[in-house]
Amino acid sequence: MALPLLLALLLCGCVNSSKLNVPRVLLSYNYEIPSNFTLKVIEGGCYNWRSTRGSEVLVQPVVGDDGCATEAIVSVVTRSPARQTAIILASDVGQ
Repeated sequence: MALPLLLALLLCGCVNSSKLNVPRVLLSYNYEIPSNFTLKVIEGGCYNWRSTRGSEVLVQPVVGDDGCATEAIVSVVTRSPARQTAIILASDVGQ
């Protein structure tokens, strides 16, 4: 049974803001298999990624050869079929 899990995505920046490949993602819920989506910062940089609901949504940064993460794999790992919202934060570490 798949129920939607709404992920509202937010990119935190200082003076210069970067853009994500998509501003919002709706991932379906599946009890046995996590739903995944790759978020990407379009204009480069080096980011720390996290979720406001770590027990429901797992965020795994994809670290490049330069040691920076401009992408993150977002996975729905909750065991609750109820509709939920999580915010994914990407903060520029300024390297």
